[in-house]
Amino acid sequence: MGGEGRDVSWIIWIAVKEPETPHVSCIHILQGLCELSPRQHRFFEHLLSLWPCLNGRFTLLNLSRYSCFCERTFRRHLAYPFPWLAFNAALLASIHTDSGEAMLALDASFVPKSGRATQGVARFYNGCSQRVERGLELSLVAVVDLSRNTAYALHAQQTLPASGQPCKDLTHLQATQAYWPQGVRHLAVDGAYARHAFVEGVCDLGLEVVSRLRADANLRYLFTGEQSGRGRPKLYDRKVKWNELDLQRWHEDGELEKGVHLYSATLNHKSLKRTIRVALLLTTTRQGKERRVLLFSTDLKLSGREVVRLYRARFQIEFLFREAKSHAGLTHCQSRSQQTLHNHWNAAFAVVNLAKLTTSQRVSAPFSFSSCVQKQRNVHFLQVVSGTLGLDWNTIKAHPRFQSLQNYAVIAP
Repeated sequence: MGGEGRDVSWIIWIAVKEPETPHVSCIHILQGLCELSPRQHRFFEHLLSLWPCLNGRFTLLNLSRYSCFCERTFRRHLAYPFPWLAFNAALLASIHTDSGEAMLALDASFVPKSGRATQGVARFYNGCSQRVERGLELSLVAVVDLSRNTAYALHAQQTLPASGQPCKDLTHLQATQAYWPQGVRHLAVDGAYARHAFVEGVCDLGLEVVSRLRADANLRYLFTGEQSGRGRPKLYDRKVKWNELDLQRWHEDGELEKGVHLYSATLNHKSLKRTIRVALLLTTTRQGKERRVLLFSTDLKLSGREVVRLYRARFQIEFLFREAKSHAGLTHCQSRSQQTLHNHWNAAFAVVNLAKLTTSQRVSAPFSFSSCVQKQRNVHFLQVVSGTLGLDWNTIKAHPRFQSLQNYAVIAP
């Protein structure tokens, strides 16, 4: 290992060997990954403990400033594959809800990247600027805990342009199939994934899709009348005319919120080439115009309210992106290596998972990753100070004012 000549760094290493609770569970998981060497066990245990303690940008050089390892050591270890999918799956296996309700979510996010030598740099849609920009794109598969209304990252993977695969997102989802939680039946995605090839592929994997349709989707009513008895049975009735909507053919599910009326029906989608369960949300704007939102599911047994509930829970994956980008340095990797980028992205999401797991076990208050990061930084600094001054760390932790020092500058202690 590099950088062993720094005295203060070894104090940090001694402190990290007994990490605080956000990383206690990951030690046993890392030991259970048989494909890792003892040196890799020590490095990634150190990396996950050190990650939330950083100030500034999450680069390899900045990591070395907080560690006993030099930048070259971080670069060498992060250039090799790590089983992030197995690690996150083992971590999520320790999360057991009383109701056991969970579903999958899939989404992509834009990562800015300058230069031309990085593999996969192309033009992708950036949702923040609402335009296509040059950079990288990552695809994330997450597990949404419906009882706690929160999401945990399962695996992140770079989206490569012009790979020759007709549906790259489906390939990523299929690669994680062996690690899905038991009993998962639904996958929630945004409207960009509402394509025939993707929906058919997901259904072939044994999942039901929950997504959104265009406001002018080409839908047809199912024929429920009496058949003529000659020729092929009639399957569909007339097309849904949105300008002259016949609400008598829809099931009224009441008022979802104030001013939001919910209707549901089983219809046929011409482009998807299948019958789906559609939830229609109607609202009236201040200008008197009617606004509609169409949600759907391939699970015909779901009610309209269930379709809305599952699609709303999909937004928890957006919070994963926000937390990883704001406080875990998801977009800070300066390496051009595809493997290093892969390890950097998954490490950022793994730290968010560990913080969420620890917080959910302690309190029932709303989760704040910013507060978790600030606590880790405070504890890390206290550990360095106590080690440098030769103080007893156990005595400091037992002090009655230690909790106030741990919560210093924390927004939600």
